[in-house]
Amino acid sequence: MISRSARKAFFFFLVLELFSLVGPRAGAQDQPTHATAQDQPTAPDTQRRVRRTPSLDDQLKTLADRLNLDATQQGMVKVILERRQSELLDVYKDQSLSAVDRFNAMKAVHERANDRISRVLNPEQSKKFDLMRPHATPLPPPANQTISPQRNPTN
Repeated sequence: MISRSARKAFFFFLVLELFSLVGPRAGAQDQPTHATAQDQPTAPDTQRRVRRTPSLDDQLKTLADRLNLDATQQGMVKVILERRQSELLDVYKDQSLSAVDRFNAMKAVHERANDRISRVLNPEQSKKFDLMRPHATPLPPPANQTISPQRNPTN
């Protein structure tokens, strides 16, 4: 049998836990909301992270920094990125496409844009750009796995 002091302690911690979960929410309803920059949660504080797509200028800056693009190349890449964004928006707005077709169309837009960017680059930059692309380096088959012809059970 549990002693009376143990039951009191258990009840006290239960109530304390309840107030720690409900307390801040209940008090927030009574006070006016004056949100400041300090009150806003920072990215690590939020439970659900929102993926933000970098702007065209951010994408261009990243490419320019990593590939050492000259001014002419930067101008050409910017036009390609703007065209890609426009084409992606057109695909996104096309309600006649199924989800699979929309995915495939968006993938094709990205591939075309990447091919156009590759044509603007010199061979060294093109190699670096290919390594930046996530699908550029397919995984080789495992070394210890051999492929043997399938046996026909009827033979």
